[in-house]
Amino acid sequence: MPAFLDRHIHLVLENDLNEARRLSGTPGAQGRYDAQWNDDFHHSARVALTGHNEAYYSDFLGTPQELVSAVKWGFLYQGQWHTHQKKYRGTPAYDLPPEAFLTYIQNHDQIAHSAAGLRMHALTSPGRHRAMTALTLLAPGTPMLFQGQEFSASAPFLYFADHNPDLARLVRKGRAEFLTQFPSAASAEVSPRRADETLPVTAAGGNEICRPDWRPSASKASPAVALECRRRRCGRATGPGRARSWPAWRRRSRSTRRAETALKERGMQASLAE
Repeated sequence: MPAFLDRHIHLVLENDLNEARRLSGTPGAQGRYDAQWNDDFHHSARVALTGHNEAYYSDFLGTPQELVSAVKWGFLYQGQWHTHQKKYRGTPAYDLPPEAFLTYIQNHDQIAHSAAGLRMHALTSPGRHRAMTALTLLAPGTPMLFQGQEFSASAPFLYFADHNPDLARLVRKGRAEFLTQFPSAASAEVSPRRADETLPVTAAGGNEICRPDWRPSASKASPAVALECRRRRCGRATGPGRARSWPAWRRRSRSTRRAETALKERGMQASLAE
């Protein structure tokens, strides 16, 4: 343990409750977490890309305004009523820095929830996928790529497990019950396979060559070009005082967000006074 005391360890939180107080960037925060997966951005992006708003996606519209709000403010639900959960969800997060929100359109849970383990580029059009990838990578938040996403891996990522036979049967039953909330995954054609059967299929995907594909293709919307765009944009500034151009831009963005919030609050107060 002493070897770790002289360096900062970044902790990332997965918390569907959207509790800003658990993140260290919040004034008076109780938590010690540096960032949190922004599920709201993912859910809105997925609805926009696929047109499906089933189950816990049902409270998202996938509109441009939703995506803009998620990029500017982080959580979309900061105390509003959430119909699917039947309760108020989230707390205000205006004071959190942009890097506290992990922006993503794929992760292991959400891909596996598609029943067939299809990655996002296989569920939408190449143009939409490229546009959403660019938004994810170039937004002020911290972008997160799922394994293989950087080169649009063709291998599926299926839900898998390696349990003893008795537990495996219970897991498979629970998995089937979970997927019933998704009408698109309820048909016999996409019913969940045995979790132990999907393990070799998913593991085989690791044999795919892990390198970016720089060739533009109508059938393969690789995020590699957007990654290179961000790398060049961040690396343009050189020399003393200019190497931190990207963090400086994010700080300016945070100041702008606070100024906009103050203006909106004054405008609301003026309206109420009238």
